[in-house]
Amino acid sequence: MKKTMLILMVVWVAMLTTVGMKAQIASIEKATVSLRMMNGDFSNLFAELPKFDKGTGVWSVAIALRSDVDKHTPNLKTTVPAVTLSYERSVGNNIGLGSRLGYNYWQVLDSKCQVHYYGLSVRGAYHLNISDRLDPYLGVALSVRGATMVDEHLTETRVRPSANSFIGVRYYIGKNLALFGEVGADMMGWFHFGFNFKI
Repeated sequence: MKKTMLILMVVWVAMLTTVGMKAQIASIEKATVSLRMMNGDFSNLFAELPKFDKGTGVWSVAIALRSDVDKHTPNLKTTVPAVTLSYERSVGNNIGLGSRLGYNYWQVLDSKCQVHYYGLSVRGAYHLNISDRLDPYLGVALSVRGATMVDEHLTETRVRPSANSFIGVRYYIGKNLALFGEVGADMMGWFHFGFNFKI
């Protein structure tokens, strides 16, 4: 009986010691991370994002402001503002690849001339690990811009490629819903504001 009690006491002490050591190790790890941040070590920024892990897809709907299009035709009236639809998919390591489709429509005042402007871009972005809700990113895009002018006598289309860079941020207001803003002459305008839908 005494031998059994002794064995139980040894096991109990060992368990308490193990739990205590694990708690102490966890405290040391937290303190180390805090110390690194204080000393300017922001390596956690590049840790894998749980909200943007491999295979995650994000749809975006936005309106573009302050057009980056050189409008040489006078008296243009915006009939349909610049709107965009984008999709991005995480390929791992906080890297997202995707595409964006945009459309804008103008009319020339005092005439029947119409201008359809559209664009398609392939995009790549890197996301920084800031917090559970905040998702800043920066990236580059290769775009194809096109404009079709239509009037009573003529239809003319012009297309040209361009390369762009951009920086943006998402703020999740729900599990799969976020607001976002983006700066960069990415095909349709200098500023983009809209919603993200994670799937």
